Amino acid sequence: MIEKAFIFSLLAASIALASPEVKVNKSTESTKAKSTEKSKQKSITREKSKEKGFGKTIRAEKGIREAERKEISKALERLKSEGITIEVSLPTLVFMELSKKYPSVFQKTINDFYTVSLSENGIINLTRIEYLNSVAKAQTTTDYINTKAVIDYIKTLMSISSQILSHAKIINGETLGIDDFNEIAKDIAEKVNIKKKKEIFPISNRCILVSDYQHFRCGTCTLDVSNSSGIPVLSCSGIKVFSPDSLLGYSIRATANTIYSMKDVENEVKSTETYRAISNAVEKYVRRMERKGISVNKTLLKKLLLERAVKDTKGLDLILTKMKEEEKPETLFRLLR
Repeated sequence: MIEKAFIFSLLAASIALASPEVKVNKSTESTKAKSTEKSKQKSITREKSKEKGFGKTIRAEKGIREAERKEISKALERLKSEGITIEVSLPTLVFMELSKKYPSVFQKTINDFYTVSLSENGIINLTRIEYLNSVAKAQTTTDYINTKAVIDYIKTLMSISSQILSHAKIINGETLGIDDFNEIAKDIAEKVNIKKKKEIFPISNRCILVSDYQHFRCGTCTLDVSNSSGIPVLSCSGIKVFSPDSLLGYSIRATANTIYSMKDVENEVKSTETYRAISNAVEKYVRRMERKGISVNKTLLKKLLLERAVKDTKGLDLILTKMKEEEKPETLFRLLR
């Protein structure tokens, strides 16, 4: 730049020397200089004004984001603390849904596991039950046991346990509305394949009674059909394979709000830009995953994204980007926790 300015000065000097007739009007030059300076000042003033205005816009946007943050935070807090909260058993809820969908498979009575009836027309055959209880104490076999029915039921419970677990793991420790859990249970039940039999633990073809007439042992597996917990309980090698609070040894615990649900949360924050962005992103992501045959827990994903929006907007942007890139659901849930 200095060299160009220097060359320009030399050229200007040579022109002045070559044309001595040319007279410079100092008054005109001074007026032009002032005009130029005024233009510069106006330009600077406009830029400063723009910057000032831009700053106000940024502050206003931050104010809106902060207001949204507080609104979403309050709605999520109500889900945890407002109303009555109870411990909920997802395995129980799913089992109940499966019982409605496949009554012949899951709605069993004690008679289904024996070759003789233990009750008829609501009247219990006490003589047979006393005999079976004595057999249970001796832990000997009896022809009264319908071994095939017991083993088939054990295999079915093993199979649905492993399938439910893949969906239930992400719910563990969460707080949602009871309506949310009922919807999740229905969704899981729809995805369970009851024809799929998976023998995770070895099962003996010989079954005996243990404790009483409602407890069957086939190899390392014990089936409890006493329904004291509302659902059958299966344990194998000391591991709770299927129970109200455990699936294949994994503890499954969650808290349900009996009054407030995620639908209420969404209704409260649906007018915010943050929620709309999250909701649109979730809907698109779920559709893409479903086309790939991958299931996504939409309710929980929305909740975790809203929680991230409250805590860390940069982290939220990262997750939304990964959703666009069609990252696997298990990876998303792991990053969100």
